[in-house]
Amino acid sequence: MAEQPEFNVVAAEMVQVSNSHASLAVQFERMQNMPAVAAENRILRAINELSQQIHRVEINTYARLNNSRIIHENIPLFPLYGQDNQPVAHFPLTIAHLRQLDNNQINGLFQAFGLPLRDEELEIKRRSFGQYIGLIMVL
Repeated sequence: MAEQPEFNVVAAEMVQVSNSHASLAVQFERMQNMPAVAAENRILRAINELSQQIHRVEINTYARLNNSRIIHENIPLFPLYGQDNQPVAHFPLTIAHLRQLDNNQINGLFQAFGLPLRDEELEIKRRSFGQYIGLIMVL
């Protein structure tokens, strides 16, 4: 009769292979703690953040270009995007709407875009904000 497998040996070898795989999994998981891998993760996060910033700059440049062509106060404005790559809340819908913003509303928009708040007349703030979003039409 031909030799038969020894199942107790097979079982023991399978346990050893399983333990080796578990040990390897722990070692692979620890690789993320290596300085080179950690630095790579930081670099990838920085690249991702730069990519998002570039995307926002492109969107805002396009919006400003389109806003610069608006010649009537009731034509919808193209909204600019904030740090979260979303349109800024309470962005004026039209030039007419921009003209109706009160001091608190215009200050909120200045803050949303990280613009310096100055103690100026409301009309000057509106004009400054209009220029920031690309408007050429005098407010």
